Amino acid sequence: MLESRLDRQNSGFGRPILTGDVYSIRLDRGVIADISELPFPFSRPSGSGNPFRPTGEIVVLANVFEFGSANPQFLDPTDLTQAKVVYFSEDVFEHQDLNFSNIPLQAPVAYSGNPIGIQLIVVELDRTSGPTQALLGRLADLGSTGDFLPGGATDTLLDLGAALLQQNHDDMIFEYRMVLDPGTTGAQQPSSPFEEGRYVIMRNEARTTELPWNDYRLDHETGRVYFMRNSQPVALADHTYFTVNVIKHPAGTQASNYVLNSFDAFNTSFEASISNRDQPLNIIADRIQDEIVDARAVSWNAQLAEAWNNVSERANLYSSYVPHADDTNLRCELLPLATEQRDLAEQQAFNAALSFMRLFESASTETVDGTTSTDLVLSDDEQREILMLLASYFVPFDGSPISRDLLADPAQFRQTFSTATTFAEAVMTEARRDVETSTCAVLIADNKARAISGSD
Repeated sequence: MLESRLDRQNSGFGRPILTGDVYSIRLDRGVIADISELPFPFSRPSGSGNPFRPTGEIVVLANVFEFGSANPQFLDPTDLTQAKVVYFSEDVFEHQDLNFSNIPLQAPVAYSGNPIGIQLIVVELDRTSGPTQALLGRLADLGSTGDFLPGGATDTLLDLGAALLQQNHDDMIFEYRMVLDPGTTGAQQPSSPFEEGRYVIMRNEARTTELPWNDYRLDHETGRVYFMRNSQPVALADHTYFTVNVIKHPAGTQASNYVLNSFDAFNTSFEASISNRDQPLNIIADRIQDEIVDARAVSWNAQLAEAWNNVSERANLYSSYVPHADDTNLRCELLPLATEQRDLAEQQAFNAALSFMRLFESASTETVDGTTSTDLVLSDDEQREILMLLASYFVPFDGSPISRDLLADPAQFRQTFSTATTFAEAVMTEARRDVETSTCAVLIADNKARAISGSD
């Protein structure tokens, strides 16, 4: 909630501004009590020497008009493109007096006798420059696709990038409008007369109570507001306020002109400026990306090595349950148990091979930023090293379903085994390759047949 108060230097003797008088409106002083911007290391360093102290980019906008003029209206707060920029600073602390004094909201102009509209808008800018936005966006992209990064890094990256990008919007500290009615020299003054004096516009954080105006004192030389503590004046800093000064100029003062930049034009130059300022962040983004890609590659390698080790163990277990020509009668006597264990191991080996191939397909085609870029997380050399883990299983290559050349060409390997089932079948073919037909093996088949017959 905002409140304002007209404070006359000589109470009861205010001089009304009448038709034909030359007047101007100035902004004497401003104090910002609270900054909503997060203290973030990517922001520019402040003069305090503390990079984590919150600083804000504050812009003060104004719209002053006389009813009956060319465009007499208050601006919609959702579209401030035509508001006039009165002041801007990119390094404002909480409780700080803004570094201006007596700056014009309206240059000296002759009064036509109509009501005067004054609109004061204070905005805390929260613009993410191109380089900063690229950095945060890349963090979010990398985090969202890296679901296997160790130590919870995935959530950190995703939350960091997404949260900071969501904060990329301006915060309106306040927007205040008032209308001053034509004054008279008689006793019947309007409630809000257009007369010389200072107006204090203050933000009241306790919206259910009124500001203690009677406890405040205004310095008419500087526009600063004080309150009394132990009979001593103390500058007010825990409320955001601005002091507007309406000046009645001496007779004979000539009207003049003062050009204020529009908020629209300001935005264009400001965004270009912060992009140039934050250009070194591109280097940081590249370094962070390199570190993340390295971590992902290590993680892929570890997962694939573990997955293939599981395939090899299951396939070798399956082979151990297949009778060989030199099996003893004792082993053949255990046919029911051996048959059951062999079938289970066969299914487990097949499923493990399916999982490995699907994992390899994901790892070998993943890109750095999760897009269709050709910049892969795992290089061709890294993929060949992974495939070389398979070599000891498929040797000797003569008669093997997988050749030495195929393991040396990741792209051809993926094309040959475009479906994980095809690869799993090749693994099981290799597992059966050295098994010889034996009397025991025949007995196992007979045992299966009898089991099926007995269940009918």
